[in-house]
Amino acid sequence: MLSQLLKAEVAEREVRSIAYHMKAARFPACKDLSGFDFAASEVNEALVRQLHRCEFLDGAHNVVLIGGPGTGKTHIATALGIQAVASSQAGPLLLHRGTRQRPRAGEGQGQDRPDR
Repeated sequence: MLSQLLKAEVAEREVRSIAYHMKAARFPACKDLSGFDFAASEVNEALVRQLHRCEFLDGAHNVVLIGGPGTGKTHIATALGIQAVASSQAGPLLLHRGTRQRPRAGEGQGQDRPDR
C-alpha cells in the first residue's frame, strides 16, 4: 500500500513538473513534428528527428536554428523544446527565441560619449 502511494506521488510530481516547465517556457503554441511538412521545406528531416530524440542534452550541446522567414524555425524549436521538457531528461533548460533586429533610428548614438 505504501509503495503504491509513493509511486502515485512520484508520478504526480512528474506531471506537475512537466506542466510547470511547459508554462515557464512560454512556447508560442503547442507544436510537434507530426504537424511539420518536411516535403515543403529544405530542412534536413533526419537531423531534425535526431535532435528530437534530445540526445544533445546529454552533452549539454546547444541547438541553433538559422533560416529565413517561414522556414519552420519556430515550429521545429517549439517541437524540440516540448520534447525536451516532456522527456524529463532536461535539467535546467535555457530556451531563447533570439531575433536579429536592426537598431532603430537614433538608437546607440551618443552612448559612447560622456554627458555634457
